[in-house]
Amino acid sequence: MKVLVPVDTDIEGSAAVVDAILERAWPGDTTFYLLDVIRGDHGVPLEVRVRALSEMMRILEIKLPQSAVFMEVMKEGPFDCVTARADELQADIVLDGRDVSSCLS
Repeated sequence: MKVLVPVDTDIEGSAAVVDAILERAWPGDTTFYLLDVIRGDHGVPLEVRVRALSEMMRILEIKLPQSAVFMEVMKEGPFDCVTARADELQADIVLDGRDVSSCLS
């Protein structure tokens, strides 16, 4: 199973996103793709975004050792990056970490 998880590393929701993922049961072959899309001129430096994604990835790899975890930072383009990336990955689920309340429902 492929799960795309768009996140905003410029907000304090990273821990909640990880918790939302860990609260669910996932098949052993699940692959998680953490995606941060830079929108506009946000003041969060790239290295801060990468550090936040790396920490999320590290926790998921420890807690879900049977799963693969990847991360990516993309600059917003002329189309919806999340939808395009989900199509490219042939994601089974998009678990929207940008709105943690949607993860918990």
